[in-house]
Amino acid sequence: MMIPYQEVLPGKGGGSQYGMQCDLWSIGAILYVMLSGCSPFDDEDPDMHILDQVKQGKYEFPTDNWKHVGEEAKDLIRKLLQVDPRKRYTLKQVKQHPWIREKFSSSSKATIRKRRTRGNGSTEQRTKRQKE
Repeated sequence: MMIPYQEVLPGKGGGSQYGMQCDLWSIGAILYVMLSGCSPFDDEDPDMHILDQVKQGKYEFPTDNWKHVGEEAKDLIRKLLQVDPRKRYTLKQVKQHPWIREKFSSSSKATIRKRRTRGNGSTEQRTKRQKE
């Protein structure tokens, strides 16, 4: 069941305001899933409904799913899944976060470019092969 963010985490003053901070919270939830393979919120806790977990920011980093993930990545997720939008990281802060800076540094970008062309050769080489 998908429930819009603004229905779960209302904006300042109790009203629902959709904006960049909503998207950043969603990025935190997506990043959690991508790095662990599971959702930050679940219905396994009989004492707390899943929507209450979201509203209260109740989630954990279970060792089985997170032993391969560094503390900086977890730190970024915590800052994005912050319930209070005034305390949640902004896009500028996300870009400056150490985990993002390390993962997307200029040397990382060069490695990504190399991987894209590895096995396929350059555009010129692919064009030459297609003509043959």
